[in-house]
Amino acid sequence: MEEEQQVFYPERRFFARMFDLTLYSTLWSMILALGFRINISKRSSGGELLDLVVTMVIMLTLEPLLLQLFATTPGKAILGLRLTQKNGGKLSYAHAAERMWKVFGSGMGYHIPIYNLIRLWKSYKLCAQKIILPWDKEVAYTIKDRKTYRTILWITLYAGIIGGLFLTMLSQLIAPNTGALTVKEFAENHNYYAAYYGIDFDNSFLDENGKWTKKQSDGSVEIQIGHTQNPEYHFELRESKITQVSYSVSQTKGEKWIGGYTNHMIIDTLAFVGALNDEIMFSKVTQRIVTHIHQNPFEDFSFVESGVRVTGDYEYKGYEQVFDNLLVLEEEADENYFELNFSMKIE
Repeated sequence: MEEEQQVFYPERRFFARMFDLTLYSTLWSMILALGFRINISKRSSGGELLDLVVTMVIMLTLEPLLLQLFATTPGKAILGLRLTQKNGGKLSYAHAAERMWKVFGSGMGYHIPIYNLIRLWKSYKLCAQKIILPWDKEVAYTIKDRKTYRTILWITLYAGIIGGLFLTMLSQLIAPNTGALTVKEFAENHNYYAAYYGIDFDNSFLDENGKWTKKQSDGSVEIQIGHTQNPEYHFELRESKITQVSYSVSQTKGEKWIGGYTNHMIIDTLAFVGALNDEIMFSKVTQRIVTHIHQNPFEDFSFVESGVRVTGDYEYKGYEQVFDNLLVLEEEADENYFELNFSMKIE
């Protein structure tokens, strides 16, 4: 049986709102991750602002619908809260939307930093003093009960939402194509990981034939220190499936600076090896690949991961290594050259 026409439990109301906002935000993050394959673990400031705006739009449009249909929201339902007309009937969508906008503005301060904290604190004080909040004067805000199981249920489901978001982030480590790969599938994996890690290979991507193709310019300018060239891939196939990927790059024209190829090799390896590892979500495959390739730039390496032998052989003269990933031409060098041979072969 409902206790009263107005609920004055600010903590319970706050945690109901917190649950709903986290749910809306997580749903949007899942759409970004699974639908658009955007790396949600590395959002830019602009991306985070967009996420906030979309979350607020979801709240402002979906919550009135939930109140119209069910007289509650997920967070409110878990904690036993209901919103109806004073006569017990369900709110119309227009009435619920009008209330939601008042909550968003006066209660949440339009989510503007600092101002939102001020509004939340003032709303908390009013509710704690058992003063009806301005947006609740035309509604009945009631509670069924305050049983302990509701708190346990809230904690469990909230942890489930966070866990679901974490699993979604982990799932983004999985390549779009798994198992034995065609050249087209390797290229798709390569482009996916390059975009996921925000690596721009001279504003280029791999086409379905594994050839570099320029992207349409977005007007941005990239400053690159050290000369690198996108390698020409060579594929060995068996029944259209790749058994080996290799390439060679060389510089003999006296380039003053030569940048490392660690980004190329890491993305190449993820695109190929990642497709063959069914447990990449929960393993340290990515970490091991990065460590093997990146820990000693310009030094030979060879390792086996997921049944693939990955090898990098360097040979250079007349250059000295500076910083972490850059070779600089020695001033008094009589001869200079640089060569890298890289291969990935299924054993």
